[in-house]
Amino acid sequence: MLVSIIVPVYNSGEFLERCLESCLRQDFTDLELIVVDDGSTDNSYEMASDIAGRDSRLHLFHQDNSGASAARNKGLDVAAGDYVMFVDSDDWIEPEMLSKMFEIIDKHGDIQVVQTAVPGDFRKQGREGVYTGKEAVRALLEGSWWGPVCKLVRRGAVDVLRFPSRTISEDYLFNYSLFSRIDSLYYSDKTYYHRTIRPGSLSRSKLTGRKFDEFYNVRQVCDLVADEYPEYLPLADSHLAGTCLKLLFLVFKDRAEDCFPGELIDIISCVRSRYLSFIKNPHIPVAERFLLSLCFSRQSAKLAERAYHFFK
Repeated sequence: MLVSIIVPVYNSGEFLERCLESCLRQDFTDLELIVVDDGSTDNSYEMASDIAGRDSRLHLFHQDNSGASAARNKGLDVAAGDYVMFVDSDDWIEPEMLSKMFEIIDKHGDIQVVQTAVPGDFRKQGREGVYTGKEAVRALLEGSWWGPVCKLVRRGAVDVLRFPSRTISEDYLFNYSLFSRIDSLYYSDKTYYHRTIRPGSLSRSKLTGRKFDEFYNVRQVCDLVADEYPEYLPLADSHLAGTCLKLLFLVFKDRAEDCFPGELIDIISCVRSRYLSFIKNPHIPVAERFLLSLCFSRQSAKLAERAYHFFK
């Protein structure tokens, strides 16, 4: 069984060698390491090229800067493996990660996804064992197994899937699409993956137009859930509600209303259209429901932001 490990790279020179070497030093050796350089301006490409010269399993590609989604999609396009796994370029994995995942597959042959513990997941990740696709969707909507990493995915389950072009919470949408089309997933509560948090990462950077990608991707998940798993819509809506509040408050805090008029209209229109479902949703904290009840116009949303900071 060949495994394709896909690593999107952008200016990761400080951490890249540790990442790539951890992939190549797996106990399970039947793998190809697909590295997609996304227009790096540091020494990332040269570093990956040097490692490729020492290990023929590393296949290096370069593209103009297009974002992590495009880099992962390029990796999926060229991957030859029977299974696919993603690793972020500033992270690293334990040498036994793949072999432990294949032990699970050997025991549960019909499993399409092996999911291991994700460092930093903000909610309890659930019991160890087999999940149906529907149960995996619920776990995702409850806050577990975010990110593209810590998953070994059978190629047939991912063949037609690609990451969306919007690059915040793109993994949330991708994982929903993946889980909603599989029959089974095995969750192992063991941790084999290690994260590196960089201060300049996109999700932690200042407010830009790309920040609103989160809203559009999360809203799309809600729309899909409404059609495919309507009983789970309150769970999906709870995440959408928090995303709306967060982005509205960031805009007003930065006094950036005139910079993002279209995005403001979209978010406020979303709150208005889901007003009753948000207010009645027991999965949304009471304080958030109160603040959402004020966000039916730009001016009232601004008052909500002031009230939030006053009582905070």
